[in-house]
Amino acid sequence: MVDGDETVIVNDSDDLYYDAKNLHAGEHHKLHHHANGVGEDELIQGYSVGLDFTFASNHLYGIPERATKMLLEKTGYENPYRLFDQDLFPHSFGDPSPLYGSVPYIMGHNELNDASVAWMNSAETFVFINDSHHAGHLSTAFLSQGNTLEFYLLGARESPKNLQKKLSELTGYPPMPPLHSLGYHFSKWENNTAEMIMDRNEDFSKHNYPVDVFWFDIEFSQNKGYFEFDRLRFPQNKMMQMNEQVEKKDRRFVVINDPHVYADQSYFVYKEGLSMDGKKTKTGETMSPFIKDPLAEKPWVGKCWPGESVWYDFLNTNTQDYYESLFHPSVYRGTNYMYGIWNDMNEPSVFKGTEEIEQLGMPMNNTHTMADGSILQHRWVHNAYGALH
Repeated sequence: MVDGDETVIVNDSDDLYYDAKNLHAGEHHKLHHHANGVGEDELIQGYSVGLDFTFASNHLYGIPERATKMLLEKTGYENPYRLFDQDLFPHSFGDPSPLYGSVPYIMGHNELNDASVAWMNSAETFVFINDSHHAGHLSTAFLSQGNTLEFYLLGARESPKNLQKKLSELTGYPPMPPLHSLGYHFSKWENNTAEMIMDRNEDFSKHNYPVDVFWFDIEFSQNKGYFEFDRLRFPQNKMMQMNEQVEKKDRRFVVINDPHVYADQSYFVYKEGLSMDGKKTKTGETMSPFIKDPLAEKPWVGKCWPGESVWYDFLNTNTQDYYESLFHPSVYRGTNYMYGIWNDMNEPSVFKGTEEIEQLGMPMNNTHTMADGSILQHRWVHNAYGALH
């Protein structure tokens, strides 16, 4: 209710739903060392949760990200909107398929007020939108593959801005961006060198063409292993010279960093991660740098830009700390305060092969090992992975 006006009715269509089921019918995925006591004869269990919300509105918006108009359309019961992070390329306008991020949030607008539902669930989710049996109302239903039933109802008068303010008070306000991020950016996928960047830095100034930030895509790296610049195209002496010249023009850099790790013993991040895996910290916490296979026994290996790759397990707080340490200039040689980070490929994106760039995605029965030793399937946190990155 907003000032006595009805805005959202919960479970008006009686769609409150909880279904426990075996997600691997015919398969026997067992966890051999689950800290919470899952035995060898127990299957990994899954479930789904759902609930409907009826809006006093004929205009609904939200549940991004997709390449279509903002006004949500009725789905019927066969073609719901899907919330599932994926690196879908190419995609065309008008396609309601989910893209790189998923926000389980719907708002309704009418001439009197605005109301919304924040469905707090990071699993794959389907959203149905249909006419309600109440005139002038639309019925929505969320159905998620797992997690607890948690949601928030928000309402406001006069303007959608007032509703968005309440959402920000719930989720937190974004930090103020650095000033240079609001300027002009030069971003191009190519085989950059330190010499090329210095030439561009000079040319932009010579021709009075504004630029504030130079972006580096994956080709800057050594064998597509992040945290290492290519040693031939960015030798340390040239990097120091490049940094000095760009700094004199009061410009900055942004360097790409993806969550996949080149699975090769020659790459220090992979090698260090394997050496930490399964060990205990001084406080008794479990270290697990990479997402593991369905049995939670070893890092799961897939394909991405470097070829065979593993993926950081950001649900483990020790992995978060280790990942943060990699950005220090003493580790990320050649960088300094001028460097920002561009997060990419964090759906997480997984290729079927190294030649054809075709998407497979992270298997839903892969496992995350948290610091307390508990194990969680990827399916329950899939849509949160990019935010954790």
